[in-house]
Amino acid sequence: FAGFRNFLLASARYDHGAGGAGVRGSDAIYGGHSHVGTMIYLGDNWPDEYRGRLFTHNLGGHQINQQINKPLGSGYDTVHAGRDMLFCTDPKYVAVDLQYGPDGAVYFIDWYDQQHCHNPNTERWDRSNGRIYRMQWQATYKPVKVNLTKSNQLELVELLWHKNEWYARMAQRLLAEHARTPDWNPKTVADLFVLTEHHPDPTKRLRGLWTLHSGEGISEKFALQLLSDPDEFVRGWSIQLSTEDKKPSSELIAEFVRLAKTDPSPVVRRYLASAIQRMHGDHRWQIAEALVQHTEDANDRNLPFLLWHGLAPFVSQDIDRAFALGKETMIPQIADWIHWFAATQEGAALNRVVSSLDGLDSEALHRRLAGLWLAMEPRANVPMPKAWQSVAPALYASSQPQVQRLAERLAAAFGDDTAFPRLRETLADTKADRATRDHAFAVLSRAQDRASLPSFLKLLDDAPFRTAAISLLARFDAPEISAALVQRFGEFKPADRSVTLDALTARPTYAVALLDAVSAGKVARDQLTAFHITRLTNLKSAEVDKRVAATWGRILQTPAEKQSQIVKLEKVFNEAPLWAYSANAGKQHFQKLCVPCHRFGNEGTRLGPELTGAGKHGVRYFLENVIDPDAVIGTDFQAITVETKDDETITGLLANETPSAITLRTTAGEPVIAKTNIKTRSLGQKSLMPEGLLDPLSEREKIELLKFLTTN
Repeated sequence: FAGFRNFLLASARYDHGAGGAGVRGSDAIYGGHSHVGTMIYLGDNWPDEYRGRLFTHNLGGHQINQQINKPLGSGYDTVHAGRDMLFCTDPKYVAVDLQYGPDGAVYFIDWYDQQHCHNPNTERWDRSNGRIYRMQWQATYKPVKVNLTKSNQLELVELLWHKNEWYARMAQRLLAEHARTPDWNPKTVADLFVLTEHHPDPTKRLRGLWTLHSGEGISEKFALQLLSDPDEFVRGWSIQLSTEDKKPSSELIAEFVRLAKTDPSPVVRRYLASAIQRMHGDHRWQIAEALVQHTEDANDRNLPFLLWHGLAPFVSQDIDRAFALGKETMIPQIADWIHWFAATQEGAALNRVVSSLDGLDSEALHRRLAGLWLAMEPRANVPMPKAWQSVAPALYASSQPQVQRLAERLAAAFGDDTAFPRLRETLADTKADRATRDHAFAVLSRAQDRASLPSFLKLLDDAPFRTAAISLLARFDAPEISAALVQRFGEFKPADRSVTLDALTARPTYAVALLDAVSAGKVARDQLTAFHITRLTNLKSAEVDKRVAATWGRILQTPAEKQSQIVKLEKVFNEAPLWAYSANAGKQHFQKLCVPCHRFGNEGTRLGPELTGAGKHGVRYFLENVIDPDAVIGTDFQAITVETKDDETITGLLANETPSAITLRTTAGEPVIAKTNIKTRSLGQKSLMPEGLLDPLSEREKIELLKFLTTN
C-alpha cells in the first residue's frame, strides 16, 4: 500500500555515503544523507546563479551540499547542483548551521570534535570547541555596519524592496513591533497597502502582505480582494492568513469553494487543502468535495496527502459523507484511504468496506484489498464481517494471484478457516513453488491454526522453513512441540539452535523440558547464553528458577564488579598482540551471541542498535554496553514483557499497537498478540541486552570478538 509511504525524495537520493566520527568524507557521492542546518540563499553578495538555491551541511561528508529547487506540481523538487560549495578534509569539522547576513556573505558555525553522532554518553562530547566562518564572493564583497533600530518606519518600508532578504525580514519584524506602539504611523500602513496591491513583483507584494498581517492584520475585505491576485502565491498566502483564527466567514468559505473548483493552480489548491483542518462542520467537507474532483492532482506529491490529513480527523464523525466522497473522488488514493480508515473502525464500517469489494474492477479491487489488509494486519480477534462470507469465495477463486493471496491473508485475520485445508496441502507439497509455500505458511501461522500443528511440526525437517517453523511453534502449548525440538536440537545448525532456545525459553513447560535435557546431557550447558538465562528468569516459575539456580548459581553482578570487569578487559584487549587473533573467529562468536538481536551488514535482527560501522567508537564503547547494558537505556530499546493467558512469555520492543492487539519486535519475529489474551504486560527497567553475555567465552574468544567488532 505504497501510498502511505511518503518521504522527502531529495534527501533519499543521498546514499549512506562516507564520513562519520573520525572518518573522512567523500565528494564522490555528495557525502551521505545526514544533514544539519538549511539555507535558501537570498542574499546579494554571491552571484545570481546561487540565488534561490538550497544549501545544507552534510554531517558525514564534512561539506556543504548545493541543491537546485524546481517547481513540481503543488510544490518543489530539489536536485543536486552537481557540485558542492565546500569540502573539508578535517574529520573533526562538524558544521551546525548557516545563514546569510546583511553583507550578503554566508556565515556558518561548527564544533570541533571527532565524536559527532549516535552516542548517548554525553561525557564523550568535546564541548570546549567551536568556530564561526564567513564565505564571501570576494569580487563584490563589501563589509557593512547595520543598526536598523535607528531607521524610521518609512525607511523600513523601503527596505522591504531590498534585494537582500535579510533586510526585508529584519524590517518586517521591526515594523510588526512598531505596529504595537502608539507611534504607529498611518502613512506606513498606507504605503504597505500600496506595496501589497500594486507592486509588479509578487515577491514584494508578499512582503507587504506579511508585514501587514504581522502588524495589525488584514481585513476580510482585503483578503477577498487578494484571492483574485494574478499570482498563485499571493492567492495562497491570502488563504493561509485569513484562516489563522479558524473562523473564516461564510463569504470567505464561498470564495474558497469557488477556488477549489476552478483555480488552475495546484499551489492554490495546496493552500486550500492545508486550510481544511482550520475549518469546522460542513465547510471542510464542501472544500474537500470540490478539491477531490481534480483528476490532475492524483499524481501530485503533496495534494492527496494534504487532503487526507485534512479529512482524516473528521471521517469518523460523518462516515456516510466520507463514503460518498470516496465514491465520487477523481483521486483514487482518497477513496483507498477512506476505506482503510473505515476498516480500522471495525463493526458496521468494516462490513461496509467488505461489501464494497463486490463489483470493483481488478485494479481497484487489488488496492481496496491491500488497504483492508493494512487495517487488519496489526489487529487480532476481529469478528468476521457478515459480508465476508458472500464475497470471499469469489476472491479465493480469483485468477489474479495478488487478489487471491490478499483474500487468504484476510481469512486469517477474520478466522475464516474455509481456505485453510487447501493451504495446508500447498505447504506440505515440497515440489510447489517456494513463494506459494511461503504464502501458505504466512497465512496459517497468522491464524495460529491448531489444526495445522502436524503440518508445522513436519517443517522441522524441511530446511527452508525450519527457522520460521521453530519460532511459530513457540506460540502453541503442546508437549509434542518441546519433545520434537529437544530431540532434533543436536542436528540443527547454530542459527536454528539459537531460535530453538528462544522457543524453549518462552513458556514454563518448555523450559522444564529444556533444563531436563541440559541435566541429561542432551543439550550442552554452554549453548545457553546470558540472554537465555534472562528469559528463563522472566518466566517467574518456581520450578524453572530452582533448576536454573542448581545449574548456573548466582547470576547478577554489582555495579562495582561490572566496572572492574570493563577496566580489566579493556586493558587485556589494548595490550594484546591483535595480529595473533582472528577476526573471522570473532565473527563466529558474534553470530552466536549477537546476531539474534543486532544487525551487522546484511546479517542479524533489528531488535537492538545497528552495529554496522560502530567499530569507530572503540573497544570501550562495546565493553560498556555489553558488560553494563542497563547503564544507559534509550526509550526505543525499553523492553515490554507480556505474559499470555496460555502461559507464554514474550519479551520484545513495541512495534505497533491497535485497540485490539499489540505487535512486539522479538528475536523470533513480530508476533501480533490479542489484548484479550494478555494476562500481564510490563515495561522493563532493564535493557534487552542481557548481563553476562561474555561469560561463556574464554579470554582469547573475547579478544577475537572485540577485534571483529572494532575493525568492521
